[in-house]
Amino acid sequence: MNALQKTLFVSGGGAAALIAAGVFTLFWGFSGGQLETYSVKLKPTAGGVLEITKSNKCKQGKEHPGCLVFEEDKIGLVRFYLKGSNKHKANKCPPDGNASEVITKIQLTATGTGGDPQAVKGDFAVFPLPPWVENDAFPTVNLNTGIVYEATLADARTQAWLINMNSHDAGTIKSFWYQVTATDCANLANTWVTDPRGDNEGLN
Repeated sequence: MNALQKTLFVSGGGAAALIAAGVFTLFWGFSGGQLETYSVKLKPTAGGVLEITKSNKCKQGKEHPGCLVFEEDKIGLVRFYLKGSNKHKANKCPPDGNASEVITKIQLTATGTGGDPQAVKGDFAVFPLPPWVENDAFPTVNLNTGIVYEATLADARTQAWLINMNSHDAGTIKSFWYQVTATDCANLANTWVTDPRGDNEGLN
């Protein structure tokens, strides 16, 4: 991974941090693609499920909530945020903030349940990930664990940002699944999880 690729990961600071660092200009020249912002709104619900209440949908329609499609020649700046999160300033757990829950981990897999590339859910027991997940999509992912974002309760915030380079050759859709974990600020044992699919269409 080169130094520029390592720069293309932001957690909690929001898009303003990217702009301040001049990364938008650098990234455009590096990739040749069009940068597009995606938002995934998350809400902890009963039974440990992190419900997705807002996102763009995969082409299969509304039966796949949270599924993201990164169209040809589009590079994705993805904002994951909890309900009640301020768009311009992420909240934290007490005593540094007043959040009830924060995002503590995002993990990726390239295998759908049952090995089905169209599966709604991912199989997070299949590692290491194939190299394309790092080389063509998420430069900061750990291929051995699938973890692309992880924070302690003290450092975690109500939102996290990822860059999806979507840079494999167009013509083939490469699917991945993302598992987001939110943690209760008052009790580490209380967590909520969701794991929808994303489809990368690549660059021409």
